[in-house]
Amino acid sequence: MSVQSFSFCFDPQKKSADPLWKDRVERWYQLDETSMAVCSALSEWNLQQRWPKLFDQFIYISDFGSNVADAEFVAQNPPSPSRFVYTLPSIAPAVINQFLSWSGPVYCLNQTTASSSAWSWAEKLAESHFKKKGWSTFILVASLQLNATRQRLIKGYMYE
Repeated sequence: MSVQSFSFCFDPQKKSADPLWKDRVERWYQLDETSMAVCSALSEWNLQQRWPKLFDQFIYISDFGSNVADAEFVAQNPPSPSRFVYTLPSIAPAVINQFLSWSGPVYCLNQTTASSSAWSWAEKLAESHFKKKGWSTFILVASLQLNATRQRLIKGYMYE
């Protein structure tokens, strides 16, 4: 089994009015920041032709689940119904599936920065399914914390 890794830094201050990938996601303009960052990462990786689009299962790991989108929704006065959907932790992976035109098994994991249990579980699942079924696994990690240059880091891993 081999592991290929990818990374992408998304600058929240430089959001494009019309991203290159806008035609791949319905109502892209309603996306929360994490979903925008993930779609931008996937678009960049696709342009660079750095990763295979075929995989058998998808594991999405995010810091703190949908807590940031929850807080933004509650802070709006009045709350926007178009933002409510992003308070559900499975929405970002649904957007990713739409972007990739992919369907199959999806696992959504919540990981706090102090814990590596979600990552450990994801690796074990990828290795187990590769050994037993020959499956390839795409693991996507969306960090909600900004790095030193005030960018959001998105990491991808292909186990095959």
